[in-house]
Amino acid sequence: MGLARLTQTLQLCESALAAGVMLGIHLTVFHDGELVANAAFGAESAGVPARVDSVGEMRCAVKPLTALVLAAAAQHGLLSLDDHLSRWVPAGTNAVIANCTLRELLTHRAGIPELRSTRVYSVDFHEYVDRLLALRIASWTWRPIGFYSLTAGWHLLGWVAEQVLGEPIIALTTRIMWPGAEDSRLLGHAEENHPFLLRHGTENWEPYVDQGKYRLYDRPNPAWGGCASVSDLVRLYVRILDCLEGQATMEGAVVPIEPATVAALIQPSMPISVTTGQPSVPFATGFFRGGTGINFADDWDSAAFGHGGTIGSRYGTGVICEPGSRTVVAYRLSSLSLRTNAFVSAVGTAVRADLGLGVADH
Repeated sequence: MGLARLTQTLQLCESALAAGVMLGIHLTVFHDGELVANAAFGAESAGVPARVDSVGEMRCAVKPLTALVLAAAAQHGLLSLDDHLSRWVPAGTNAVIANCTLRELLTHRAGIPELRSTRVYSVDFHEYVDRLLALRIASWTWRPIGFYSLTAGWHLLGWVAEQVLGEPIIALTTRIMWPGAEDSRLLGHAEENHPFLLRHGTENWEPYVDQGKYRLYDRPNPAWGGCASVSDLVRLYVRILDCLEGQATMEGAVVPIEPATVAALIQPSMPISVTTGQPSVPFATGFFRGGTGINFADDWDSAAFGHGGTIGSRYGTGVICEPGSRTVVAYRLSSLSLRTNAFVSAVGTAVRADLGLGVADH
């Protein structure tokens, strides 16, 4: 399905490809009960045409899956999001970590510093958590502010989910994405996944690979690991939308997730800074609020929610759900450059214009 209804968006994509802004783009749009577009343009990599069903990296867009797992466990009475990590961590764990609550981690208010001595993919998931729990953090370094702690907190959240539910976090999050799945397909596979491509100056496009002994396909990373197609992301958020509207409970978690549980997750929390020195953006519990969290313009409704995925400060993927207009949009770029952020923002504006949504009230 192409973009016949989305004329401005189509022109924007074709112009950007012709100008060499990126190699390819995947875009899926759902609006008011209809799949408006499920399209791929350009190439996955040099000589490989983009396909609508191709699998790519989610990066940070994977975070809401763990949030939904923990929310389901809370709904079932297995934990509270206001529980402190001291409920699960071993005796002797630094008080800075033990005193954090799940909610503080989910809303990026815990202020736990990163484990800078260990690259994420240099050790497996559980050894990484063990090293976190062995940290000795000076109290003066701990600031409970709304800063985007990228890795440490989400590994701890995934580990707690495993302690409570007795299953690997990759199995739990895979079932959120694909209800009933009995595998770990969220990890992806080297032979089918398409990594983001980057280049410096006029050099050739090269796959971006996280450094370490392990690869994306080898170990779970609830902070910024996982693979799915763009249409997979849209299907997930349509299920979330249906749940919010009371049309169905959301299957796939330890228990079917009720509308009130999802509604509580997307309520506004403290704004967070995505990078040091940058303006804060609206955040909820595991989800961004509004369009800015996926690098769409702020003409999206402030009640919209979703998550983007980046390499550095360059947005490569994202998904947004605007309940008021019953719209879900997801995108993934094949390659990232200094010009792609501006392109993604323009896509968000063009999609709204094509759907006749205009600028949302805030």
